[in-house]
Amino acid sequence: MYQPSKWWLGLTLPVILWGTANVLSDERIEQDLTFKTITDYPWVKPTFAGRDATLSGIAPNEEVKAKAVAAIESIRGVRRVTASALEVLAEVKPYKWLAVRDGNKLTLNGYYPDETTHQTILATAKKFLPNAQLMDEMKLARGVPAGFEAATAFGLSQLGNLSTATVTLEDLKYSITGAAPTSAIYTSELAKVKALPQGVILMISAISPPVQKPYSWAALREGNLITLNGFVPSEVIRLKNIEAVKTAMPGASIIDKQDIAAGEPAGFEQMAGYAIAQMAKLLKGSVQLEDKVYSLAGEASSVQLSDAALAATKMLPVGYTLGKAAVSVQTPIPAPILAPMPASMPVPTPLPVEALPPVAPLGTADPVAGAPDIILKQADICRSEFTQELKESSIYFDTDKDTIRQVSFATLDRLVEIAKRCPRVQVEIGAHTDSDGAPAYNQDLSERRAKAVLDYMKLHVDTAKYTAAGYGETKPIASNETDEGKQKNRRVEFIVK
Repeated sequence: MYQPSKWWLGLTLPVILWGTANVLSDERIEQDLTFKTITDYPWVKPTFAGRDATLSGIAPNEEVKAKAVAAIESIRGVRRVTASALEVLAEVKPYKWLAVRDGNKLTLNGYYPDETTHQTILATAKKFLPNAQLMDEMKLARGVPAGFEAATAFGLSQLGNLSTATVTLEDLKYSITGAAPTSAIYTSELAKVKALPQGVILMISAISPPVQKPYSWAALREGNLITLNGFVPSEVIRLKNIEAVKTAMPGASIIDKQDIAAGEPAGFEQMAGYAIAQMAKLLKGSVQLEDKVYSLAGEASSVQLSDAALAATKMLPVGYTLGKAAVSVQTPIPAPILAPMPASMPVPTPLPVEALPPVAPLGTADPVAGAPDIILKQADICRSEFTQELKESSIYFDTDKDTIRQVSFATLDRLVEIAKRCPRVQVEIGAHTDSDGAPAYNQDLSERRAKAVLDYMKLHVDTAKYTAAGYGETKPIASNETDEGKQKNRRVEFIVK
């Protein structure tokens, strides 16, 4: 008998099973598709309606887009894939990138080709500028040239060393403009752009040196040894000064300690050449420039050369004035006069050895009666005069250098005069620093400064009994917790032994 109610009861179970299977199948398809997009095509954003998938997102290029659609369509159970909302990344030519540092602020602009490269650039920026406030304004675009990532890393490495700077890339054409905080960094960053990553082409390199005030430069001569110190505005002028020394003093040995810095007075190049020409008239001495003030001190071999050097100070290049001019004439040591012995004079008969008076061992007697007391009294006077002079005025150096500043030459000349009155005493020139910086660095700096003072003294007085010693930060005379205390600890002392 036909019984519909029982027939529908028998059909219910298969329908339920079929529906459950479809639901489970749809869930499996969705899981497969989600896994596929996450692992192989992370830029695809899928949405589902049963076994149908709609794709959106931005593909790196047409080829990769086609591969992604084909791969998703191949997933078992997928019925239809709609990719009309799947776009292709825009291509830009030329491919530009820009990084700007303004103090502690870093702005990144331009393009990156994919998220991996994007994150790499951000990580590199944080590596070279860890404390910078980072502004990320970069955008996704295709058309990136090979070597792009290495070029951006190179640019960020330079930005990390400069105080203000801009790096630009146009494809692989590299440009940098900016300012260096120190002369050493200026020199190193200029050298760095001569070794760009492979394929990168330098278009503009406009890094400026630090500004130095006051602008000091000096040349010291001790016989055939010439030392050039201080600041010059460019590598070209540094080399010109060296060539000027070679021309004026052929065969001279040259020690070049010139650093590059901006802030030079007008006419600096001409004035440096003039100063070197005057130094050639000296046997030993120095010429110095402090901004637009010129000074000359030393010894010449003749009155004519001394007069010529002093006369030249009345014809300084335009705009420059004379600070100090003191040129003496080296006094030759007269040869002993030996009178000829008359032919008729009898040759004296030597005394027998046993008849000679006994000779005291070396150091047990002084040939001048009362000499030890005289030396002790002289030492007391010299100690007092050195101490008083350095109490009233100090010896100053350029920051973190052993270059004596122009303002201290008058003090040094007064110390020279005291030294000339104290030929018998032993003197230690001791230099000290404050506690800023590493102890090893301060020790080395103090030793170099003590030697610089001794070298100056050698130009003007016999320093056979002088020594130089550096003590770094080990012997403070005031607290290093205040600027006033630090200034007192940065000192040079003349210690009479």
